[in-house]
Amino acid sequence: MLIESVYNYKHRLVDAHFLVKIVYVLPAFVLVLISENTAFHGFAFCLIFIACKYIAKVPIFHLLKLFSVPFLFIFIGCFTLLFSFDKIHGIGILDDSYFLGIAIFTKSMALISVMYFFLLTHTISEISKYMYACKVPSLFIELFVLTYKFIYLLSDTAKSMQIAQKCRMGDQQGYLNTVRNYGLLFSMVFRHAMLQTEQLEIAMSARLGSNNFVFVQEKHAYSFMNLLAPILFVLLLITALLLL
Repeated sequence: MLIESVYNYKHRLVDAHFLVKIVYVLPAFVLVLISENTAFHGFAFCLIFIACKYIAKVPIFHLLKLFSVPFLFIFIGCFTLLFSFDKIHGIGILDDSYFLGIAIFTKSMALISVMYFFLLTHTISEISKYMYACKVPSLFIELFVLTYKFIYLLSDTAKSMQIAQKCRMGDQQGYLNTVRNYGLLFSMVFRHAMLQTEQLEIAMSARLGSNNFVFVQEKHAYSFMNLLAPILFVLLLITALLLL
């Protein structure tokens, strides 16, 4: 499941200033990153998961699907840490590997939850604004925007072409034909992406964009009351870090 398919344009922070949004994310990311407390990582993950549910307004089923892929990937990676290989004793389990695997797993899931909350509450223009503020080279920003915008387009094109192949029994003509059909599918998706890129360049040139992305930034006023909720959110994390 893609972030784009579950992004809610009516979440609770949609009208908030971007500085208010970053107060939720940046301190949480730093606290999880520098902390070595496994219990705190578990608490941070649960808290941010709840924030994704009630602030980003993403249904619980969609959240579980979003977290399923990194969960399986990290779980398999941490599971392999339990075992050690020795030429004399063979395969064994290390004494401290349990704690190491749990620590890496909880910290990784907590960091992923923070990044998911960031992506579910920010638009592509706001993320690009952060990148410009951090002095990221324009080339990387443009590649990021193109990749982000074309992910959904390419996946939708691939699904349409795959459905067309199945309607023509293209997947039931033997192994070699199946491989050939998938090769044609990938080549057509790539060709479609190149055509879309050329059309985008023509549109930007016609608007005198000088091949630079220009985003329309909405102006949102903010006050101390707007910062009250994210400050309480950060204080709750700091309190949990000190107590756990």
